[in-house]
Amino acid sequence: MTKLLNALPLALIACTAAACSAAEDSTSGEPQFHNTSTAETSADNTESTEASSAPTSAKDKEGDSGLKELDKEDFIATNLGHATSTVYGVSSPNDRVACTVTEDQGLIGCSVMFADPPLYPATGQPLWLSNSVNFDADAGFYPNVKMGGDAAAPTPLEAGSTVTMNGVTFESVSEDEFTVKIDGHHFTVKDDGEYYSDTFPPQPDGEGKAMTGTICGDLGNGEYVYAKENGTNCARAMEVLEYYKNYDFAPMEGGNRGYLMEDDFSCSYNADPGWPDEPDYRWLGCSIEDGGAVVVLDPTARALVSEKGGQR
Repeated sequence: MTKLLNALPLALIACTAAACSAAEDSTSGEPQFHNTSTAETSADNTESTEASSAPTSAKDKEGDSGLKELDKEDFIATNLGHATSTVYGVSSPNDRVACTVTEDQGLIGCSVMFADPPLYPATGQPLWLSNSVNFDADAGFYPNVKMGGDAAAPTPLEAGSTVTMNGVTFESVSEDEFTVKIDGHHFTVKDDGEYYSDTFPPQPDGEGKAMTGTICGDLGNGEYVYAKENGTNCARAMEVLEYYKNYDFAPMEGGNRGYLMEDDFSCSYNADPGWPDEPDYRWLGCSIEDGGAVVVLDPTARALVSEKGGQR
């Protein structure tokens, strides 16, 4: 009787891209996360200040942040002829971030050139390196993968300026620091593409459910458990993997893919749809009835994901 987990190599990564620190610690398999708190609240301006008698335009106005407030009308996108409402496009001075906002829906999303893209191992998705950031009213900002679709032609927000439209505020602190804020949440891209946010890395909610890309836990030896579906039950996933890890397979049981099926879950080593069905691209994944799915990734994963992504 052997423990198959020790006999089969895992082929993927341990560190969520934007979550990982720069290359200075790239030899470590442990994720290095940039997490900022939401403690940065604006000052309570209860005392009025003496205003200048001279009229000031929106473009000349300086807000509480010390940044020059620009007129949102300067950021209206004209390339989306099919749009049914006003669409705005805003980008960072260095073009690392480009966002779309609509007058009737708010923030649609932002494309981001991450220095170290967070992994977004969605079930059945051929690409796992995040290239965008979306917003969820409950979860806040989260990196994900966007494939195709129209985007508003963005207008760069010059350094030292800010603009707000439909509840979304953009702040261009410098040529290399750009922040997006909405409903008390924020994300910042700076330091040549490093990603920081009050909701990164994502955490399970009060019921223990996690969104795609959340690290549910650590199996040891640099092996991390990523949620592959929104609503994944991280607590149950870790119980399942601990059971699998310590399961004694009988002779011929499980075959060469380490398949194990119990009442409410199944686990095996397989390549996801869209990935080459080769040993290097086979990783341990588990599906849980009414509990989502997870994948176990080790430090070799990022190189494989990046290599495959570059071929597409």
